[in-house]
Amino acid sequence: YSREFARDLPPSGLSSWRARLRQELHGPWTQEVRDAGVLCRCVLIEHETVDRGLLQVADQQGVELIVLGAHGGSRFSHRLLGAVTYKVSHAAHRPVVIVPVDWTGPTVTVDDTRAPQVHETSV
Repeated sequence: YSREFARDLPPSGLSSWRARLRQELHGPWTQEVRDAGVLCRCVLIEHETVDRGLLQVADQQGVELIVLGAHGGSRFSHRLLGAVTYKVSHAAHRPVVIVPVDWTGPTVTVDDTRAPQVHETSV
């Protein structure tokens, strides 16, 4: 885990924090995806930096595509602050899709008897 995080949370609280995070990952955070019939797998890892951790998991799991959300800050602040999205998108060995913060996307409905149907929405 990161040095910054370690300063904010004493080691005695890490076990319960990990358990709560694992419950959230396998519960409400991914419920909408699972309800839509999308296969997903949650992997909880600890790494010194978020970007290197994401890249390591992508390599280890052999993922075909990395999808990240944009933060919504300015380009200058992203470069100045070293945003995770910026770092991953430039260091990844596979395609990276960056979803804008205000994107609503198409509506997808799943019917067990047919393939998923995509309904485009305008922004």
